[in-house]
This record gives sequence, C-alpha cells and structure tokens, in this order.
Amino acid sequence: MKINTVIAGAQKAGTTSLYDWLGQHPEIFAPEHAKDFHFFSNDEHFTEGISNLHSRYQKYSDEKVVLHAGVNYCYFPEIAYPRIFKYNPEVRVLLSLRNPTQRALSAFNYFKRLTLEKRKLEDSFDLDSERKLTSYEDRSNYTYLDHGFYFSQVKELLSFTSDYKIVFFEDMITSKVDAYKDTLDWLGVDTSFTPLFSHENVSGKVRIQALNKFLWNSRLRRKIKSVLPYQKVIGTSFPHKIFLLLNRFNTDGKASKETDLALEKRLNSHFRADVEKLSELLNMDLLKKWGFDSA
Repeated sequence: MKINTVIAGAQKAGTTSLYDWLGQHPEIFAPEHAKDFHFFSNDEHFTEGISNLHSRYQKYSDEKVVLHAGVNYCYFPEIAYPRIFKYNPEVRVLLSLRNPTQRALSAFNYFKRLTLEKRKLEDSFDLDSERKLTSYEDRSNYTYLDHGFYFSQVKELLSFTSDYKIVFFEDMITSKVDAYKDTLDWLGVDTSFTPLFSHENVSGKVRIQALNKFLWNSRLRRKIKSVLPYQKVIGTSFPHKIFLLLNRFNTDGKASKETDLALEKRLNSHFRADVEKLSELLNMDLLKKWGFDSA
C-alpha cells in the first residue's frame, strides 16, 4: 500500500469536506484519522518513520485511490513537497483554494472559536512577521496572511509535478455536484457516485468552553500520550473518532464569524498583486472569480 493522492491544502478552504466527500467513494480509501496528520511537514511525526503514517491505513482493501490530506503542506512546500515526492514520485496532488481574504477571516474566526486566538479582530491582521512565531504549530495556525499568498505555493508545486488539480472552495459551495464529479473524473474513478454532501469543520459556536479547551489543548494531549501510550494498545483510529464525535457535539454547526468591511477592503488590496500573479500562472481570471474587480 502506498498513498497515491494528496490534498495539500489550503487551510480553511474546504479540504475537510472534500476529503470526506471523496472518502465516501467506494474506489477511494481515505481514513478519517489520516486527515491533517501532517506527517510530511511536521518533523515530530516525520522522524518517527513512514510506519507512523501507514499505521493509519491498516484497513486498506485494494481501493484504486489512496488519499491523504494535510492542509499545511502547501504552506510549507519547501519541506513537504520534497518528502512527498521522494515517498512516491508518481503522487497526484489536489489543492483547494479560496478567496484569500475570506480564507484569512475564516481562519481567524476558527482559532477564535477554539479559544486559541486571544486577540481582537482588528489587532490580528498586522504583518504576520511581527508575531513571534517559532513552533511548527504556531506557524501553522496564526499566519493568517501568509497562508493566502498562493502564487509561490502553487509555483513550488509545479516544480515537482504537472499532475495536479485545483478545486475552488467557492465551487464547492455553489456547484458542489459538478465540482465533485469533475474531481472524480480527474481521479479516474466512477463519476456516477454521489456522496452525502455535508460541510465539515465549520467555524460554529462552542457549546461548552471547558470541553473545547480540553479537546484543543495540544500540549495536554501530548502529555497524556507520553504518560499513557494508549495508541500502542488501541491504535490511532479509535481516539481520533472519539475526538471528532466530541468536537461535533460541542459545535452548533452554524458558521460564526467576526468581520469588518474596512478590513476586508484592506486585505483585498494586500492580496491583489499575488492573485494577479496566480491568475497569470494558472491562465484564469481569479480577480473576477474572487470578486476583487468589484471590491
């Protein structure tokens, strides 16, 4: 068994829903607990060896597509892509992209909901370089602006492969059936299959703050794991399913967002030049698609 398809990002651009929809297809194997296990970009996981990733694929039963996903792979392309393509030179890559302004605001609201972001909206969009971010986790989470500079991320991917596909978050909202079937066609599997189209990982409101803090305290989880190495006994699948069930129970599912029209306008100006370069690279008018021309 070898992973042959990777969703490489972007963060808060519909990757969890896409992974879920694709994973329902009978020809695609996408274990739920392999989503966002950032083996190829997080040294903590990578140094444990490939068995650390493959252990999450033990129920593989000869499906045509073996899918993995890490939303931060495209954000750390200089680390992730060399490792991914060394592991499998024939791997195919899916990218889900979203209007970078809306992606940044969604990321802020997401981490605000998790109580990981303490700052107010208007204070959270200074230059990311001004924040003292040293750990992998902090660089992954709080770089709201940097995550949306897609041009260099896509350009780096193109230096490794031409076998990639971009799915747009906006199409997953407005024309999900067509976007899904188009992706199935690219993967070379039966396009007549229709999944249950639920939207996963929505930045909804928290019901119980204490439970939310416990679920998302990564330092606490690592400490528990070091004291009680439960994964060696029960594997990785069961604990992850419990986490997902508790998180879904604790989220009302209604999108919750803080926004500011003046800030949105400033962010549009901030991202415009990068969107122009990406449009030229991909030969498509993303300024129009993402509403930058009318902003």
